[in-house]
Amino acid sequence: MRPTNTLALALIATLLPGSVLGQAGPDPLEPEAIRAMLDQAGGRDEYPGDHTLTVHHHTDVTVEGSGLSHVVDRRVVKVLDAEGVKQTSVLRFDYDPASQFMEVRWVRVFKKNGKILKLNLDKTRDLPQPDHGIRWGARMKVVGVPGLSPGDSVAWESYSKGFQIAYLGPEEAAAATEGDE
Repeated sequence: MRPTNTLALALIATLLPGSVLGQAGPDPLEPEAIRAMLDQAGGRDEYPGDHTLTVHHHTDVTVEGSGLSHVVDRRVVKVLDAEGVKQTSVLRFDYDPASQFMEVRWVRVFKKNGKILKLNLDKTRDLPQPDHGIRWGARMKVVGVPGLSPGDSVAWESYSKGFQIAYLGPEEAAAATEGDE
């Protein structure tokens, strides 16, 4: 390929939106966009066996050459019944402080009557995760979501930065391809 064609293709690829190239584009969760998603999502009648409905879940991951990852997670969950209220009234964000930084950027409650409440995150708790045999020191950030009722929805964005560590057993390690150890 001639250098001018390569340059032209590189310029076009830079100018095209990410979605055309098969990459995830920005995912702004503006209140109007969330409300539109919730209006189209349906409710208890459409999902009779479920307590909550995940209306939107988008995760952007950027990994630097060093392996340091940046993860932005956005979710919208609709509460369908009283059990869903229990499941959604506390949000939990797990992380490992030895290798990660975690912050909850925002949480909003979309009331079924149309009101939107932005939660104050000053009362976010940073607690040890429950132990499961071996004490690894993992932690969790916990956000209480008060006053939920069936038909309300909760939207949030979290950000974490750090390294994901996987401990492989002998079978998984043997199955790893060269360079993935």
